[in-house]
Amino acid sequence: MAILPQYRRTQLTKKRSLTGFTLVEQLIVLMLIVAVVGFGSVRFTATFQEHSLDHQIKNLKTVLRLIQLKAIQDQAIYRLSVSEDQKSLLVEKLKAGEEDFKPFRWELLNTAKLPHDFSFEFERGEYYLFYPDGSTSKNRAALIHGDDEHTSVWIANRIGSIEVRNE
Repeated sequence: MAILPQYRRTQLTKKRSLTGFTLVEQLIVLMLIVAVVGFGSVRFTATFQEHSLDHQIKNLKTVLRLIQLKAIQDQAIYRLSVSEDQKSLLVEKLKAGEEDFKPFRWELLNTAKLPHDFSFEFERGEYYLFYPDGSTSKNRAALIHGDDEHTSVWIANRIGSIEVRNE
């Protein structure tokens, strides 16, 4: 049997390579698809958790404890109130010898913003007070998610004692 001429062999080889994708190309595309789906699912999960009532309760309890401990550390009175749109918590500080509360900015309190479908209301008065000895003013607040979920938050007059009840 005769060997095919050189030009015919390259013609056959070229034709075969043009008809499909190589294994390397297929693996690269597959890895890109897996990466996009993986990152998308992680972001979706984080977004879903951010809008859950349990997640917002944990954030609120963390913020309340931080303010309580900051009042003890700074030996100052802190006031926690709600913005007019009821979407963010406002923290103010009253230093010794001053008469008015001043807005207080602290990087650790960046979690004090509520997603658009949540609101926060106080039952009595318009704020919580945190004193330098660790005590707090007695008040009850409601964390409301949409129209159907309602959670009450109490701060007992002890350091770190925060009670949450679903209603």
